[in-house]
Amino acid sequence: MADFQCNGLLIDISGVVVEGKDRPIDGSLEAMARIEQSGVPYLFATNTTSRPRTEIARELRSAGFAVSSESRILTPFQVAQTICADKGLNPLCLVRKSVAAEIDTDPGRPYNAVVVGDLGDELTSHLLEEAFEAIHNGAVFLALAKNRDYVGPSGKLIPDMGLVVAGLEYSTNSEATILGKPNALFFDAALKLMGVVAGECVMIGDDLEADVIGAVSQGMHAVLVETGKFRAEWAAKAGEYGIAVAPNLKHALDLPLLSGL
Repeated sequence: MADFQCNGLLIDISGVVVEGKDRPIDGSLEAMARIEQSGVPYLFATNTTSRPRTEIARELRSAGFAVSSESRILTPFQVAQTICADKGLNPLCLVRKSVAAEIDTDPGRPYNAVVVGDLGDELTSHLLEEAFEAIHNGAVFLALAKNRDYVGPSGKLIPDMGLVVAGLEYSTNSEATILGKPNALFFDAALKLMGVVAGECVMIGDDLEADVIGAVSQGMHAVLVETGKFRAEWAAKAGEYGIAVAPNLKHALDLPLLSGL
């Protein structure tokens, strides 16, 4: 890695920068300040679909992080927005109302796309039936992510939206296009926003599959941190992919891979 120059960083939020919504993980405030001072382009790359970027940015600021704009944050919903706009799709959005407000949709026209995200308590059988009907009739099926679980505010693992996505796939005998990590569409969008190529970018995350293996499969470099949802048995698997492992974000920046920061 002596000749490697990091020209872009993707940093997961939950489990890497903060616990819950706004509790900084040890060393993360110092690490993000160092990244800011380095001038290296970076994005917070999260599969969070329960909150709009404005709210996520506000939470990070309240935790002490310098987030100048929500444009520093990439979620799968931004990828969905681009796809729907480019293809002229009218989406039925199974996402929370605060998130759905960021996309144009016309309930007066037939839905030719279904976007599935985290609905939480807003999920109803009526919405599932609407989504089922639209997909069954040929609507484009977009899922913001298909993660198995995530670390909730209590510190416990909670079933993630993959539960709903898999159910709709099964009932409609179709396959969703996944827009969040580890899908290539997400990483491609991130690289375009930063203006860097995959081989110059490093992903730092706590999820072996969605974050680091996903990034490496797209030609990027990656670091797995031992915080958040990290499991001890993942370290050996990461080694098989040539993925570095660090105790936390602060220590990740001291690895030879990121020595230029």
